[in-house]
Amino acid sequence: MAATGDFNGDGKLDLTVNNWSDNTVSILLGDGTGNFSLASSPTVGVNPSSVAVGDFNGDGNLDLAVTDSGDNTVSILLGDGTGNFTLASSPPTGVGPGLVVTGDFNGDSKLDLVVVNSADGTVSILLGDGTGNFTLGPPPQPEGRATSVAVGDFNGDNKLDLAVTIRNGYYYDGVSILLGDGTGNFTLAFHAPTSGGPRSVGVGDFNGDGRLDLAVAVTGGYSPCIEMQSLFPVVTLSPTSLDFGTQLFGTTSSPQYVTLSNAGSAKLKVTSIVASANFAQKNDCGSRLKPGASCKIGVVFKPHNIDTLTGTVTITDNAPNSPQTVSLTGVGTVVTLLPSSLDFGSQPVGITSQPQTVTLTNHGPRSLSILGRYFKGNNPEDFAQTNTCGLKVPAGGSCTFSITFTPTSEGPKSATGYVEDNGGGSPQTVSLSGTGTQ
Repeated sequence: MAATGDFNGDGKLDLTVNNWSDNTVSILLGDGTGNFSLASSPTVGVNPSSVAVGDFNGDGNLDLAVTDSGDNTVSILLGDGTGNFTLASSPPTGVGPGLVVTGDFNGDSKLDLVVVNSADGTVSILLGDGTGNFTLGPPPQPEGRATSVAVGDFNGDNKLDLAVTIRNGYYYDGVSILLGDGTGNFTLAFHAPTSGGPRSVGVGDFNGDGRLDLAVAVTGGYSPCIEMQSLFPVVTLSPTSLDFGTQLFGTTSSPQYVTLSNAGSAKLKVTSIVASANFAQKNDCGSRLKPGASCKIGVVFKPHNIDTLTGTVTITDNAPNSPQTVSLTGVGTVVTLLPSSLDFGSQPVGITSQPQTVTLTNHGPRSLSILGRYFKGNNPEDFAQTNTCGLKVPAGGSCTFSITFTPTSEGPKSATGYVEDNGGGSPQTVSLSGTGTQ
């Protein structure tokens, strides 16, 4: 295989070519017109197979990593910036190393290597120390025999992941997605089938949606295919937020429901569904959700504090955008004002109705302060109140408001009575209505 890079720092692309016949690598320097001249031919291991280019020792000059399929090593050649290279190390890999790709897999800003071992179908991770030396890291475990690998951040967590093409037999051929944790470890997230036998894979945003897609070359009479991120499990939530309104302290609301759907073409593996404090959830999702399937998450509000409370339901799974969240809000209160509405019916203009009563109850463990009482709305002047509440309502206590209606003119009248307090969810309200008649 060949690779390109500016090996002598003249701003013009050069070439490196592996030579099986004499176990060397030819360094061909370009003049910028399409002509190349041989600069050097450093010796590598037995049967050089693939080459990757990168600055492995941090000196600003490009270096080479050449897989040696005949002796199961990778030859690390350090460049001096003139087109000459010196063998620095030959770390071991698996059996019959083939394709090699670079990336910083453990977040130390030093290039590492991932190697597909063609003879046994395994994948090796070699972590670089920034001097040209590499050590084997934990081996990734794709879903079968690897044929190729590509590197990219597929789940948007700013840590490099792997897409590994797999040959397991016709019905099991596909691409394994292994998510990196930023320390050099990779975990199999899912395996998606492909049409035909996948041989190699490339990465790019092919549909402009800001997410990485895969281009997979396949054999067996099939055309190369472009797999968008629908290749992955894709989680959609409806709705994405729930508002529970006001709920009495220590009680549980009626459930509201969120539908979780897998809109992708791979199986969704659900790791956890967790509701934050003051909320709780039950679901029928199970641990796996097939493509096209959906499940329900029932959420309730159980306030253990007063005033506005917010939280989330967090779903952790193997979709690229995991975790997904549903925003939750509700208001905890220790106060009830019941009934919540009064209808005075028809009442002659200028004549005061019989009073109707609403009761304010303090369900809390401490006394409740009454901070204000007033009417607002279309016709607040047509309603009046007296009360037994005073400035404080003791813990577990209650008081009453007697409300009357005196229409000042004919026609429908309405207002809202407000009680301000420090018990959460303030102000408490009661809707008022009536009709003035002759």
